[in-house]
Amino acid sequence: MALRRTEKVFEFDDFSLPSLRVVVPEVLDSQYGMYTWPSAPVLACYIWKHQAEVKGKRVLELGSGTALAGVTAALVGAASVVLSEQEGQPQLLDNCRRTCQANNVPHRVLLDGDVASGNGVSVADGEQVRITGLSWACFCPAFLSLPPLDLILGSDCFYDETDYQNIVVTVAFLLQRNPSCRFWTTYQERVSSHNIHSLLCRWKLTARSISVESFGGDHVSVDGHVTVSVHTIHMLEIRLDGASNS
Repeated sequence: MALRRTEKVFEFDDFSLPSLRVVVPEVLDSQYGMYTWPSAPVLACYIWKHQAEVKGKRVLELGSGTALAGVTAALVGAASVVLSEQEGQPQLLDNCRRTCQANNVPHRVLLDGDVASGNGVSVADGEQVRITGLSWACFCPAFLSLPPLDLILGSDCFYDETDYQNIVVTVAFLLQRNPSCRFWTTYQERVSSHNIHSLLCRWKLTARSISVESFGGDHVSVDGHVTVSVHTIHMLEIRLDGASNS
């Protein structure tokens, strides 16, 4: 059966910054990563509003899905972006590729053999984005060959409670390798967030809550209409315990 494809257009504009338009192709499929969940445009809005903190930075997006957040980071001037999705799911990597293509972002999809042959995940000259398979808490060659990072992104990674520990272990590993790095994450509360915070504490991470309303995340335009409902969406900035806020 042929895939049913569509696209959404997200627009960010509040007169204080240059407006931004991001086109996101989607597949109407039951797989989580094939369409844009409500937390993603909220994170993309934060990236757009805080683009001065993103410009020139080396960025990794975990569980990219349709790659709205990662491509937004590229469009506001990130030096390099690695988009990642579950290993062994080429259709999810293709989803990321289509979003890069729709927004004219120079990119390359890395296959398993590319990493194994020593090419690594670092973004090469002429590219801004690399797309690769990375499974949470599975420290494969792609993970170990990631370049230095300044910023990690993740929207709705905290979806299935059975994945929480793998996500936190992955983020802890990356922050320990990059002590000044931060993790910006948005998620829709489906169960108590107590489990998230207890895991962060166990892995010596600290979180700062950021109000979605404080940066206009409740006024994202989708296909010309403000449709994002944010009353159950939360945002955290996660760091290593004791890491500098600079």
